[in-house]
Parts: sequence; C-alpha cells; structure tokens
Amino acid sequence: MVWAKTKLTIYEYLREPDKDSVFNFSGKNIPKFYHFLKRMLIETVGVGDTDVHEMGYTWEKKDGKEKFKVEWRAIKEFDDFTHLRMDLNFRGEADENGNGSIGLVMKPRLITEYPQDTILQQSIFYEMARTFWHNTFYQKKRWQYLIHGREIWTAMEKKIAAFCEENK
Repeated sequence: MVWAKTKLTIYEYLREPDKDSVFNFSGKNIPKFYHFLKRMLIETVGVGDTDVHEMGYTWEKKDGKEKFKVEWRAIKEFDDFTHLRMDLNFRGEADENGNGSIGLVMKPRLITEYPQDTILQQSIFYEMARTFWHNTFYQKKRWQYLIHGREIWTAMEKKIAAFCEENK
C-alpha cells in the first residue's frame, strides 16, 4: 500500500458484472457466524489478525433477542502498489436458542495506488513513463493478482455456503 498524501488510485472489481456477493441465511447457530466469519476471513485471504480491521460493531440484546451488525475490512498486500481489499458486512438477529437470520455482503476490490506527492511525480513526463510501464509490464502482474483474488473470493463463497448447509 502506498503511503502518500496524493495518489492515483485504480479500483477494480474482481468479477464483472457481479461486484459483490450477497448471502441470506435463516437457521440455527447464528451467533457462531461471527467467529466462523472472522476465522474464515483470516485463513482464506491469508492475512494476520492485525490485518482485519473492524470498521463497525453493534451487538445488542433485548427482549430475548440478539441484534447485531458487524463490518470488517481485510487488506492483503501483493506488492508496493497493489492490494486486495475484502469488505465483509453482516447483520442479523437471533433468539436465545441461537435461531434467527443473517444477511452477509462481501465486497472484494483490487486496488492499485501510485504516489503523486512530489513535483516529479506530478509532471507529464513521469505520468507518460508510469503509463508506459503500467501498460507494458505491470498490467500482466495485476492480471495475476486479479485471478488470485477471484480464487480467494470463490473459496470464501464455498466455505460460507458449506457453513450455512451445516447449520440449517
């Protein structure tokens, strides 16, 4: 990830026209989804605990029901310029027996960032050289990262579907 004040950022969806994956599930063991999803996210994306950021967390119990909403962001660094950002948002509710429903949205993005802080990096000559390098050499590497990101996304979908099938 580029640490710069000003940067050129290229966002790319992993699959077209599907931008996100949406899962809706009703069944038992709903509170276990939290631990399963976090563990699955860490293992499948291949990041450490510190690379999963909790963007939002709401969990409340009242009238015998649990209501929750959690947002996570996992970032997997590929190289100095490109990383995979996997956002996982889920919300749901469960009764005291653990039965309920959950809605889950996965938003994977491949992001490439080029710094543009210095006068040289903001010049037309630098931009021409960067564009030439990007199109001639780096685009093939980004394509490999895109394929790897799709494999991660597919593996996550399969693990979530299997977990849902187990807890019907």
